[in-house]
Amino acid sequence: CFRYDPRSESIQFTYRGRRIFMSVIRDLLAMGMDGATEIVLAGSSAGGLGALNNAKWLQSELQSVGSAELVVIFDSAWFINFQGSIYQIFDGTLSRTESEAQRQNVLTLLSVLESNEACADDRLGLPCCSSPFCLFTQTNAAGERYYPEVPTFGILSLYDAYLLAPSLAALETISNSGVGYEIDFLLTVGEYGGEMNKTVVLTDSKTTFFSYYATQCLQHVYLATSTLWGLPGASVFGRATAE
Repeated sequence: CFRYDPRSESIQFTYRGRRIFMSVIRDLLAMGMDGATEIVLAGSSAGGLGALNNAKWLQSELQSVGSAELVVIFDSAWFINFQGSIYQIFDGTLSRTESEAQRQNVLTLLSVLESNEACADDRLGLPCCSSPFCLFTQTNAAGERYYPEVPTFGILSLYDAYLLAPSLAALETISNSGVGYEIDFLLTVGEYGGEMNKTVVLTDSKTTFFSYYATQCLQHVYLATSTLWGLPGASVFGRATAE
């Protein structure tokens, strides 16, 4: 799963997250998880995208060994390509809009590293594997949905601080005098929130398995950083029952 060449002075570190995930799941199934009735797959930020992109494989694997119901929870993984930010985040650069070379570099990197056909699909203007909206609503060449119809709950912010950062950083670098920067800042944040709201509402109208909780905070990641974890019973999840 890892590759490192000690003879090279450059950093050579390859992380095969999908292969590791598949290997761990198969080990867990062999150790008794095949008898489970419910399995929750959850992740935050990039881990949320990982959960979404592995849900279809996991559902198929579970169905082949038992009858467990799969539920997916993702936190702060609602990526959109606002002002080319999705390519900037994956490519590690800050620019106002993405270049064709940058776009091709990111698509190649994602599709090769994860062997995921959704990563090579950019018909909506971004790698489909990086977008819950695209994963939930689009199909591959064979007409199969990228994402299974399993109960899925998302926690997100309409003003995600991490996803907004590339656009705000680019805005600051092109501001020479600083005069009027505050107005541009607010306009950019407002425009981003509008784009986020549009994709979430549209996704909700096109799916029956997706539900969500959206805040208007400048926040990125809720579950892993919540102060509620220290409270009694906060780490216990259960199914609600009607009295």
